This record gives sequence, structure tokens and C-alpha cells, in this order.
Amino acid sequence: MEPWIPFLVIGGLAVVGGIVTAVRVAGRKRRDAFAAEAARLGFTFSPDDEEWLRKELAPFHLFSRGHSKKISNVLRGQASALQIAVFDYRYTTGGGQSSSTHSQTVLLFETPEVQFPAFSLRPENIFHRIGQVFGLKDIDFEDAPEFSRQYLLQAEDESAIRNFFSDDAIRHFSEHTGICVEAGGGRLIVYRSGKKIDPAVVETFMRDGVYLYALLSPGAR
Repeated sequence: MEPWIPFLVIGGLAVVGGIVTAVRVAGRKRRDAFAAEAARLGFTFSPDDEEWLRKELAPFHLFSRGHSKKISNVLRGQASALQIAVFDYRYTTGGGQSSSTHSQTVLLFETPEVQFPAFSLRPENIFHRIGQVFGLKDIDFEDAPEFSRQYLLQAEDESAIRNFFSDDAIRHFSEHTGICVEAGGGRLIVYRSGKKIDPAVVETFMRDGVYLYALLSPGAR
């Protein structure tokens, strides 16, 4: 064995150890920042995974994907007469060297007073367009071609969704690309796939979400 190989191994282990430490430190800083925001807003905070919440949200597309799923940094409270939760969610697709971890911050609204039709709206990509050739369902609006080009809209009841999405809602999504929204019953979630927010903008994240909720709720039953 070459005499320099042990030093190379030790150096590699030191680099890996440094990366792990940096990730842990960043995680603690993010947790503490979320906890501080929760206290400022009068919300409760839980840093740990909430398995029951993952089970409750399992019907949504986001939570049906991948494996090694984890919810963390959960803020809960009330705003504009709505029960609101903000949390980080991550999951992994694939395995081994081909695995990929996807992390995003999710905004959840819960209310017994509004019943949303089940639907999933997310940015449309090339794979979705290829999938449509093979039968992937996408609800398009002939009078809103830009919206239909930008987003993949799926629902169990197409006619209900066509009546649900108002011109104002369609216009908002066309002007604010990249938003993902899923709903069903008394729950609605908002996120940007693969995007985690800075804890400092939690209040803005919630305010934008409340506006979106108000935009969609008139179409609910």
C-alpha cells in the first residue's frame, strides 16, 4: 500500500465529518429561528417529526411520493379565523447512488367550514407533457391557454374543478408561477416543490397563503 493512502483516507473522513457537522449546525439554527418566529407570532412550535400529521396528509400527491418521509419545525396557530400550520417536509426518491432528497416548506390550512373538491395543481414540466401522450390526465382551460401551459391540474371530478377555478384564481396562478396547491375536504396545502423558506419570511409566507386561500374558498362548497 502506498504510504500516502492512509492520509488520503483520513482527509476524506475529516471532510465528511465536517460536512455532517455543518449540516447539523444549520439544522439547529433553522430550528431555533423557527421557534423564535413561532413565539413572536403566538404560535406553538414542535421541532420533531409528527407521524400522525403525515398519515393525515397521505392522500395528497406531495405526501404520497417517495420514502424516508419526515416532517419537522412545525408551527401551529390561528390567523384570519383559520387553523394554520407551517412545517418543513422532506422525502427521498430512488435508492443508493441514484437517490434524491426533496425538501420544501408547506403551509396547511384546516377548517370545518369549507369543503374543497379534491385536486392537485403544480407546475407542468416536460415529463408531464410526455405522460399526457400516454394518458396522464391534465385539465386544461381553452380560454386560459397560458395557465394550462404552465400548470398540471388533476382532479377526481373534472366538472367540479372547472366550476371551482374562477377567472381571478386562474389569473393569479398565471401571474405567480411555481406555486403548488392541493386540497380536499377541509384541508388545503400550499408549497413550492423543492423550496424551503427562510424562517424570517414565515409571516409573509402565511399572508400570501391566506390570500390564496381566500381566492379559492369562494369556489368551495
